[in-house]
Amino acid sequence: MPDETDEEREAREAAEKEAAEADTTSELDKAKKEAEAARTEAEKARTDGQIALADAAEQRATAAEERATAAEERAKTAAGAKDSDGKNKYSEEYVKKLRDEAAKHRVGANDAKGELQKFKDAAKTEAERVADAIKEAETRAEKAERELLRIRVATDKNVPAHLASRLVGDTKEELEADADSLLKDVAPAGPGGGGLDQGPRGGSRKPNDMNDWMRSRAGIQR
Repeated sequence: MPDETDEEREAREAAEKEAAEADTTSELDKAKKEAEAARTEAEKARTDGQIALADAAEQRATAAEERATAAEERAKTAAGAKDSDGKNKYSEEYVKKLRDEAAKHRVGANDAKGELQKFKDAAKTEAERVADAIKEAETRAEKAERELLRIRVATDKNVPAHLASRLVGDTKEELEADADSLLKDVAPAGPGGGGLDQGPRGGSRKPNDMNDWMRSRAGIQR
């Protein structure tokens, strides 16, 4: 990049910070919208219509189980029934008919239970998918919020745009403290100073602004 005046550098860094904050704000808004959409979808999965379907499936299974149990009891009672002289009260053909009817009802009950279980499994799978979607969207939102906070602290503290990503901290106070520490490390020393503001090894010219210092650290001569 060609040499810049202080005004050009400040204008460029301000533009970079503004663009970074705009991009992060957009990402934050998008993540928040996705989180809200995920929550809405989760609520939709628990609407009255879904509850009605679950209730209907459970009622069918319950009714089928009751019919099967009653038919089995009738068949059992008929098979054991005796008349006054101790003989079977009902014919084998009649008992077989009752048993066949009971078996038919039992198959129906098992089918109804299977249908209910499928509905429960599907509802559980959907709920898990929605929960995962919510968690993912909220994670993105939190990440975008942290990045936006870092950019705002960097802007408030006048940290150069290319160094803003180096700020570390979970809260505004921690980021501000890290920004202060970073600025102390990179700030050019005053007249006669030494240390971080020294030019490249063997050079005698001292940097007169932060860009000069960064160039000197990278070994770039103006």
